[in-house]
Amino acid sequence: RSGAEVEAMRARAVRCGAADRVEILPWLSYEELEALKARVDVGLSPLAINARNRGGTPLKVLEYLSAGIPVVGSDLPSIRDLLGDIRCGLIADHTAAAWATAIDRVLRDPPFADALSANCLALAKELSWDRRAGRILAFLDEIASGRHPNAALPSRPS
Repeated sequence: RSGAEVEAMRARAVRCGAADRVEILPWLSYEELEALKARVDVGLSPLAINARNRGGTPLKVLEYLSAGIPVVGSDLPSIRDLLGDIRCGLIADHTAAAWATAIDRVLRDPPFADALSANCLALAKELSWDRRAGRILAFLDEIASGRHPNAALPSRPS
């Protein structure tokens, strides 16, 4: 974010009475971001489906997972799919009370947060590019060797 954007967000935090509880940061280098993630207790992904975000998986959620950071996310299908089944975080609807409750649960229950963190790390391994590439290569090998049910592709018309 530019200096002007950071200052505008800080001013908004002051107007909302949250300036003493919010840290607004400029763009960070990769190294600075990694150091910051090491201090984070819960990651937030408060998104709504709109013209810019059509409900895809936000990269920040994947970053949180790979760092073992429990997530509180919006009730979007892609976030629900990531967080729900393996219990990597909590889903919050679009009310301040729901977000406060979910964040409070993670912060006030260390065993719960630790379990979420372990699940995040396990899921991140499953979602890694290396794992994904391995699955694609195995699929292609099945096709090439004729072991896949769809290996007998129709011939092209002449």
